[in-house]
Parts: sequence; structure tokens; C-alpha cells
Amino acid sequence: MVEAPRAGTSTADAIVLLEAGSGEWAIERAGALRGAGYHGAVAVVSGPVHEHTVRSGLGAGAHAWHCAPIQPGVFAAQVRSLVARLVGDPPGSDGVKIEIGADGRTIILNGTKRVRTTPRAFEIFVFLLQRRGHFVTQGELIAKVFRTNHEPGSSAPRVHVAELRNALGPDFAWIVQSADRLGYRVDLRTDSTPARLKLPHRRYRGRS
Repeated sequence: MVEAPRAGTSTADAIVLLEAGSGEWAIERAGALRGAGYHGAVAVVSGPVHEHTVRSGLGAGAHAWHCAPIQPGVFAAQVRSLVARLVGDPPGSDGVKIEIGADGRTIILNGTKRVRTTPRAFEIFVFLLQRRGHFVTQGELIAKVFRTNHEPGSSAPRVHVAELRNALGPDFAWIVQSADRLGYRVDLRTDSTPARLKLPHRRYRGRS
């Protein structure tokens, strides 16, 4: 859990930025990490700074900002909690097995269940599958998958994700997860919290 040497190169679940000055470096660094596609937790530890500096840091990409003095045990627990929310539960040995059909619309789950989706929902699933375990923002989906003039706040991704979850059905809709301001991710671990609770919300578990 150390500061990454270059933006986007770290595979750590969390990065702690140690700010010794006014806070400007941490704000810039947090923004660079977000811009480079880093999906883990970013926490800042600094000396006393102005409230607007903390707000700017959180807006730039930091997930937590702590001013010294800190309680090391509490700080570590807070970072672990952030990691669990952003990255997911610790990996287990069991997971949903995914195969991609050659027709560009079919997803095969655990070798038996075949799910046929719309072309756009299929594209979204494959894009998230390639980045599984990490959240992808709605803006990134629009830029990388839609490749159109949709605005970042467009509801189009939400509509297609709902179609995808309905196609996956009540037993597998949970593998496509979402979180406010974080976006969407695919998580295939059957020992994860969403799997155990059969998340997401029941409205995405297919129509009876």
C-alpha cells in the first residue's frame, strides 16, 4: 500500500498519498491516478489543511483524506473498508465460468446456461469482463463502448445494463454490479457478498 511510481502503473488495491505541504500535490496526484484509470482506493494523509483543500482532493479522485494526527489502527481499518467497497471481497477459489459465443451475442454461464443478449448489452458485458473486479464509470463506458456523441450523464448505459441483467436472469444478474459514482463492474466470485445476497436489486432479476 504505497504511492505508485507512475500514474496508472500500480496494481495495488490501495494507494496512500503522504502530503507534506499545502495539499496541492495530493490533489494533482489523485487526479492523475483517476485519469490514468487506476481503480483502487486512494487515501491522503496530510498535516492540517483548509476544508476547501480536502473537498478539492475528494473531487479530484481521492476517496478519503485524513489530517494528522491519525490513529494508525483506525486508518488501516478505514482503508480496508474502502478496498472492500471498491475492489471487492477477497478472492476465493470458486467462480462463475464464462464462455463467449462466436455469434457476438451469446454468453455461456458454467458451461450450461446460454444467454442471448442485444449486441450493445453484449459489448458492455465483454468490456466489463475484461476489467472484472474493477468499476468502470458510465463516462468510460460511453467513450469506449458506445463511441457516439452520448453525453457522460446519458442514461443509455443504465438501460443496456438493465437489459443485460434481465437476460442473465435471477441466478446470475448479480455478476453485473453497480455503485453510485463508481459505475459498473463484473464480479464472478460466488463467495462474494453480491453472490451470497443475490444482488443487484430484485428488479434486475428478470421478469416473472
